[in-house]
Amino acid sequence: MSLSEKSKKILLLLGDIICFYLALVLMFKIRFSGQALDSLFFKTHLNLFSVVFVLWLFVFYIGHLYEISEAGDRRRFLRILPQLQLINVILAVFVFYFFPAITPKTNLFLVALLSLILVGFWRLFF
Repeated sequence: MSLSEKSKKILLLLGDIICFYLALVLMFKIRFSGQALDSLFFKTHLNLFSVVFVLWLFVFYIGHLYEISEAGDRRRFLRILPQLQLINVILAVFVFYFFPAITPKTNLFLVALLSLILVGFWRLFF
């Protein structure tokens, strides 16, 4: 059974969202192994990074990562993904500047790096 173009776009979007949140959980486990995922500290990260992730999805959309016709071009994808992720990090810095509940310098770097790796693998196997 073949998926429609709209279904493929939704699948790409859902996969990216899963990669972002998986990167957040992995970062939290790496940096704060003693903290539970239901702690207020994690929930604060979760809330702020959720805002960031919406912006990251928007950047991916603007970068045409949800265009099925371009999804198969692996060279373009591998070239543009790090560029888009750099833009995402810059946007995240602004978010954390305007909502200073946390100061996630290392955390942001780890989430960005882990999500870059996870999204990269996800998209290459899509």
